[in-house]
Amino acid sequence: MPERYSPDIEKNFHSISQEDSSASINEANRDELPRIGRCTTSDDGEWLYLGDQRFRRDEIQTAFGGTLNTGLRAAPSRKFANVAPMGLAAFSIPTMCMAFVNLGATGGTNISALIGAAFFLAGMVEILAGMWEVVMENTFGATVFTIYGAFWLSYGSILCDSFGIIASYKSAAEFDKMMGSFCAVWALFSFLAFLCTLKTTVSFCGQFLFITLMFIVFTVVQFTQSPGWTKTAGVIGLITSLFGFYNMFAGMVDTANSYILLRPIFMPGAEVPRAH
Repeated sequence: MPERYSPDIEKNFHSISQEDSSASINEANRDELPRIGRCTTSDDGEWLYLGDQRFRRDEIQTAFGGTLNTGLRAAPSRKFANVAPMGLAAFSIPTMCMAFVNLGATGGTNISALIGAAFFLAGMVEILAGMWEVVMENTFGATVFTIYGAFWLSYGSILCDSFGIIASYKSAAEFDKMMGSFCAVWALFSFLAFLCTLKTTVSFCGQFLFITLMFIVFTVVQFTQSPGWTKTAGVIGLITSLFGFYNMFAGMVDTANSYILLRPIFMPGAEVPRAH
């Protein structure tokens, strides 16, 4: 006995047919996707080739410490200024000042003068840079600037007597142990960020290597209160800030404003455009 006509049957048939058609189209598109086997540039450097596809050089960004860009990617769709030098300067200036204190170059150990820099320079400016990196579609830059900005805000709060954080501890030893644990977690975060820079440039990777070492040594200093380790922290902090200033300068200079140009030295395994 023949089945009666049902609009639902026809609707289901068309739905199944569309799903099969979409699946076939997606499969065909997947087969047609370019397979990037190499990355090269034209002889004049104007064009960049990713496999068989050609792009203008300004449409693609490579790993670069001056932008905190960790790898080869399309340039952001929005055209704004590069905010990475601003964030790098905000991090490096108080880091260098603290390094001088740890090295004994200031003649004392009181770092209360850095509270303002911790709040308004390293804290506020870095977080602003991080938010702009979100606009620039740079996940790594947004993460590290925002999180390190939050570190400086929290560190400034600890140093500020108005918050009463230090006074809330029963003894200096208890506070030192808490700060040691605090720095240890920051060392872990810095190490994970460092792992994201292994295929970037030497200066970019070097900065995050020394940031990691700096927090590791800070952890040791807080647990031991050793003058020797304190000076070691000063040396590592100084090197860290110098890497930051180098990357800041690299992100600012070009042929229009300086006779000095810094060419990136890529790490092994980095995606580097070659001559076509």
